[in-house]
Formats: sequence, C-alpha cells, structure tokens
Amino acid sequence: MYCHRCGKSLSPDSIYCNSCGAKVGDSESQADTASLSHQPPVVAVQTAKAGGGISDQNKVIFRIRPSFYSVGMAYAIATILSLLVSGAIGYFDGPLWVVFTAAAVFFLVPVYRHIQRNRITYTLTPVKIEIDSGIFSKTIQNIPLRNIQDITTRATLGERLLGIGDVIIDSAAEASKITMRNIRDPRKHADLILDQMRRWN
Repeated sequence: MYCHRCGKSLSPDSIYCNSCGAKVGDSESQADTASLSHQPPVVAVQTAKAGGGISDQNKVIFRIRPSFYSVGMAYAIATILSLLVSGAIGYFDGPLWVVFTAAAVFFLVPVYRHIQRNRITYTLTPVKIEIDSGIFSKTIQNIPLRNIQDITTRATLGERLLGIGDVIIDSAAEASKITMRNIRDPRKHADLILDQMRRWN
C-alpha cells in the first residue's frame, strides 16, 4: 500500500502516512489518484518531413569510381613493351640497367592513370550527388538533386563494347556541366540518378 499524496510505502494497518501525515482513508484523494494513474500515456509522435529523415538523406544509393579498364589496358601495354625490350636486350647481350630503365618509363603512364582513378569517387544519396576528389588533400563537390536539369550519357564505340562511358550532369547551380567519367554501365547509373530526381519533382 502507498500514500496517495507522497507515494511512500505504508504498512497495511496504517491510518496516517509517516512521511507527510496524510490520512490513508481519504477516499476522495484516492479516487483522484486512481483516475490519474489510469490516464493513457502520452506518446510522442514524430512527423516525417519532406525528403525523409536525416538517416534517409544520408543513405548511399551508389558509390563508384572510374572504371579500371583503361588503367588495366595501360598496364598490359607497359608489360608487353617491357618484355619486348627485355627480349631485345637479352638477344643483343645489352646491359641489364636498360631493361629496368625502359620498364620504369613504360609504367609511368599506367601508374599515373591508376592514381588519377583512385582519387575520384562518385556518390549518390537521395538528396545529392557528391564528387570526392584528391588523395592527400580532399575536395568535395555537392550537387543537390533538386538543382539538376538534365542527365545524359556518352560513350564511344570502343567504350560501348567495354560497357563504360560518361554521365553528364547539367545543374542549374553550376556554371558548366559536370561529367562522371569512365564509369561502368553509365546508363544504369544515370537511371538511378533520374529515379532519385523524381522524388523532388
């Protein structure tokens, strides 16, 4: 049994509360307390804002980098040229340092392309396209989907055979068009961007 006024625990034979002095048999006060105890709990209702909550806005639809095809082809060409030089030097009994020097020169291009590929990341969320560039120093460009006016894809014949191409973004917030270069399946990623854009239109 508990006191109807202060809530202190009481023994069953108590007449007055030992803490506040209230009479235990005060039926009117007990009735008021009982009515309050049976009131339904207040439930906080969170309304959803347009565009979804913060967690929805940060959801990643895709995160990609430029395709590795061009980098891989550059590595393959550099390897073939290095083997040819190595075979020629071996046939003519030339110095070994020439082989290493030629290989270093041949691999400069693929290594440079590899670094350029790894420094760019394209990310799509329900509210924006994010272009992250740089390795040591980072530059992040945010393009809100509500400002995008047009999405087009572009691919040469060779790129179409390899399944790669460019996605060109025309945004009202940018002075010039933005290009997501050499990505795999550009049509698929363009459709994903368009699907998210429809939520804002």
